[in-house]
Amino acid sequence: MSNANCQIKNTKRIVFTLFCFIFLVFLNKVEGEVVAFDSKAIRGQARDLWADIIIGQPDFSETAEWATVSDKVWNPGGVVIDRSSSPNKIYVWDSGNNRILGFDLDKCFQKDSQDRCGADIIIGQSDGYSSGCNRDSGHQNHPDRPIASANSLCGLPEFEKSPGEGGSSVSMAVDNEGSLYVPDFHNNRVLKYIKPFETDTTADEIWGQDDFSQNLPNKGLGIPNAESFSFYPFGNEVAGVEMDSDGYLWVADKGNNRVLRFAPGSKTADLVLGQVDFSSRVAGSQLNQLNRPAAVRVRGQGDNKQVFVADFRNGRVLVFKTPFQNGMQGEIFGSGFHRVSGIEFDSQGEGVWINDTRDAGKGLIELWNNQGTELLKFLGSQTYAPYQGERYDSFGNGFFKENYGSLGISSSGDICTATRWGDVYSQMDTSHNLLCFKAPLASGGTGKFADISFFYPPGKANFTTRNEIGSVKSIVAVDNQLIVADYGRVLFWNGLSSLSSGKLADGVINYDQLGNFSVSMAENDFKIRDSNFWDTALTSDKSHHLYVLNFAGWRSNPLEILIYNLPLQEGDQVYKKISFPIPFLGGGEFNPQGNFEVGGIAATDDGEFLWITESDASRVVRIRNPLGENPVADVVIGQDNINAKSCNKGLYPCDGHWCAPPESHFSRTASTLCLPGLIKLDNFGNLYVSDNSIETRGNKRLMIYSSNSFPTGNTTTIFGVEAIKIIDRIEPLQPAFDSQNHMVVGFNPFRNRLDAGLADCPETFGAGACHFTAIYQNVLGDSISPDGYLNDFFIHPYVAAFDENDNLYIGDMNRARVLVYNQPFFSGDNPPVCDKLDADANDDGLANLADFEIW
Repeated sequence: MSNANCQIKNTKRIVFTLFCFIFLVFLNKVEGEVVAFDSKAIRGQARDLWADIIIGQPDFSETAEWATVSDKVWNPGGVVIDRSSSPNKIYVWDSGNNRILGFDLDKCFQKDSQDRCGADIIIGQSDGYSSGCNRDSGHQNHPDRPIASANSLCGLPEFEKSPGEGGSSVSMAVDNEGSLYVPDFHNNRVLKYIKPFETDTTADEIWGQDDFSQNLPNKGLGIPNAESFSFYPFGNEVAGVEMDSDGYLWVADKGNNRVLRFAPGSKTADLVLGQVDFSSRVAGSQLNQLNRPAAVRVRGQGDNKQVFVADFRNGRVLVFKTPFQNGMQGEIFGSGFHRVSGIEFDSQGEGVWINDTRDAGKGLIELWNNQGTELLKFLGSQTYAPYQGERYDSFGNGFFKENYGSLGISSSGDICTATRWGDVYSQMDTSHNLLCFKAPLASGGTGKFADISFFYPPGKANFTTRNEIGSVKSIVAVDNQLIVADYGRVLFWNGLSSLSSGKLADGVINYDQLGNFSVSMAENDFKIRDSNFWDTALTSDKSHHLYVLNFAGWRSNPLEILIYNLPLQEGDQVYKKISFPIPFLGGGEFNPQGNFEVGGIAATDDGEFLWITESDASRVVRIRNPLGENPVADVVIGQDNINAKSCNKGLYPCDGHWCAPPESHFSRTASTLCLPGLIKLDNFGNLYVSDNSIETRGNKRLMIYSSNSFPTGNTTTIFGVEAIKIIDRIEPLQPAFDSQNHMVVGFNPFRNRLDAGLADCPETFGAGACHFTAIYQNVLGDSISPDGYLNDFFIHPYVAAFDENDNLYIGDMNRARVLVYNQPFFSGDNPPVCDKLDADANDDGLANLADFEIW
């Protein structure tokens, strides 16, 4: 809407101003839901501030990356083999999908190498396509956690900030009768399943909670006791359980830095290792202390037992021998470990297997003799070296990356492990997989490939389909299409008014066999995640053009902008491509460096100008004539010349890609930027810049630049533009504006400040940040605080857009979903909402009673 709508003179202006004021008051009254948070989700009702439709997931309880199926996993961590039966059974902890998959081992060993192995039983979910933590990863009953049950599991909590990197790993156990014991990680409990292949998948017994519905660490008491566990926090670590030959249950209670023993039939521990008593939880490195113990295994029986403990953060294995007593000292077993996450006794009696989860690409599975004095065999590398402090950015030639948790050892000596990330030199994609090495295994080291892969091909997490999303990078809702940038592809849905939850996408833009980014509706093309189209950002103009900012891969070049005609139709090719470098107006070259953080692109309605963010150069640049033959860069925000690329104009020293100036630093001015990210234009042509980018970079503030600062006929490049308003200390993501210029914006959960303008954001368990999308009735007014929040809990409300009917679309990036709100604000014949800076009658910048004349 033009500002001219609010520039009315004399009596008309007075009446109009009065109407605008009354309407603003009306919004604050009628839209009382804006300021009142309701924890009970209501779906399908306009203007209640709950999302009505979900795209990219089957329903509001699901948040998994891609599609959950019974023959793929997401962030697995830990396996165990039941050798009490023939054929053996194998279980894998599928943490991202909050379940355990069980398989007939012989069936999977005999399959064709190009087939995946489908689960025979599923524990924790009602079917092979569901994945919710306690059946609701959407956290729809915030602030309460989803209620646990005997039929649910939680490997990836509903509040996890980085689901792709989070989850959990476990060291599971099976007793001699074939019953399964599981540390249900984010429910802080241990569950027993009596012979699940023969009976059912409902838990039969519980330790650590008073009943099956509870799930808080240490039962919510804050300190441990002899009946509680705390497996939280640090979900990329491991919790473990063991059942010894005498019926004693042992638990690696990693959050409390201890190992507990429970006598048969008891739910109260009678022995603690790593602590002097049952109420202590301090971590330490002495021989009577533990630091995040991950696994426990017991050898022997009666009065002749050895308890092996994987002391994860101390990088060692401790052995405790009878007679046992609280707080006793252990003995060192083996050497040269980094992060021991699993211990197993060889089924052939050769020794003790250690799962040493090292930094990326350097993990080893090692067989030591029974005394821990000699390394006999190892898997995962062509050569052995003890851990020497390698860092994750020093990639080795190893086979395993993040193969946390217990190992599976079959009756014949086969070794199986679950892996999260792919290896360096394998002939198969080992990411998100279960791998087995068949016996006999040669002495010494082997860099051989795994013999059996359960979940490949294809590689990567879960399964790519046409209706589930992997990550929402950008969205637009225009020309009756919802268009979503996903990892490796761009999806679109036709008919905005016909959208429904879980609806299949109608088409995809992907990299075809001829090297073109073409539009397709063919079923097989939806399954492609192409590295040439890995990270993208979208915008559109009102001249029916879609702009796709494409940067292929991890911080790689070249960056390019692909332009399509709208609406997208099958067979469409790129209408125009902007390749870099392009000239700066007045001299020099603009050659933005592509990286996964860029993210910002915004076109003016007429398509005459296009803004993009060059994050690592700490600048936002305007491109003139993007649809023409000779586009040029003609405005630079954040720097004073074309060669300057430092955070806050070099006034704040930092290490380049990662930088976060303190809030009080003098370099944070109205004309500086530091690693900016997402951008948006409002209805008046004002530019909004998120002066920060994921995960914890930048100045964490929202910058607003007036459209009056951007002339259209400049003859040289403009620098030194200052923001007219700054909303500080909030770490905003991408804002969106409806037709009345109401703004919604979400916040980065890693670092925003609840004590700085977001103090009224609803509290979140385990978060410490605002997870709710804010509503600003008039962001151009004086206030810097939100007028309220949408009701839905978000992890990363990364991008947002309104369609022409004022329906709102928010992309919850890391939870792989788009939430659709049917006209969340005023509906019907909307009266104009004034830009307060231009519409007040007495020109004092405010629309209030001082503007009114009484007749």
